[in-house]
Amino acid sequence: MFTSYISSFENCTIIGLYNQSISESEVDGQIDFPNTPITSPTHRETISEIIQSVNLISESGWQSAIKREFIDGSGIAPDLFEATIDFIEDTGYWEPNELLGQNVSRQWQTRKPHSYRTLAVLRHEDSSPWQAKPQNLRLDGKGKVVKYESIVGSGLRAFLPAIPRSIRRKISQRYGVNVPEFGSFWDWVKNHPEIPVVSQK
Repeated sequence: MFTSYISSFENCTIIGLYNQSISESEVDGQIDFPNTPITSPTHRETISEIIQSVNLISESGWQSAIKREFIDGSGIAPDLFEATIDFIEDTGYWEPNELLGQNVSRQWQTRKPHSYRTLAVLRHEDSSPWQAKPQNLRLDGKGKVVKYESIVGSGLRAFLPAIPRSIRRKISQRYGVNVPEFGSFWDWVKNHPEIPVVSQK
């Protein structure tokens, strides 16, 4: 789940995207996930068909769909999206896998890792990756679709995205404080407990 500080203006929970024509609720209704493990061959085949349909979307089309999903569907401020989301494309050298911290050899492998195609990477203020949403989804060991991929070894960490100047100015106006337009927003906010850092509808 991606919940940002900026949600004092809008609810900023990002939901999953499967393709441009099938909504998450429609997919959930068709194949009963993520609450029900996919154990039958029929369910697995249905999941595979959905994942394959995502592959038919062009890279630019998928990135546009992600942008619409985050901004229009989840209320993410456009400036925050541009400052926080980065796209990493697999050019044949397993760049998405390497970003996720997976052990990948650039030489030919007898057992190749899962191909994510392109990742929409949610980055921290210091540019390090937090989580990533893949274009080509995979199934976990229980047959469930993995909507967001975590960085290997990262553990549970708070998401501290870069807060652009336009948003900092709105925070200043809303709470009557001087928010610095440069430098670490999160270092500053630690000393200002009057500023909420959770979603507010």
